[in-house]
Amino acid sequence: NAAPPAPLAEQLELTLADLHGFTGADGGRILLSLAGELLDVSAGRDLYGPGSGYALLAGHDVTRCLSTMSLEPAELDDLSWEPNSGDDEKALNQWREKLKAKYPIA
Repeated sequence: NAAPPAPLAEQLELTLADLHGFTGADGGRILLSLAGELLDVSAGRDLYGPGSGYALLAGHDVTRCLSTMSLEPAELDDLSWEPNSGDDEKALNQWREKLKAKYPIA
């Protein structure tokens, strides 16, 4: 296993509206939010960039989507969502570990 990427020198603080601008359009950065942390998934442009299979996640809070294994747009950006079962919490923790090991905190 490779070491996780080094964090950026200074972490970003964005509003949800600001986050929506980080979709990788025009070759820009791709960010997503998971459980209150911003992740720079730009290195995964083939997964999260425009036209890719998970492009709808780019520029959004994906906590509920990943925890419930749903790609429904209505479940994006639900900042008040909390895991309501052990399975949801387990899935959230697994996604958090997986993504933080692969992508830097923005």
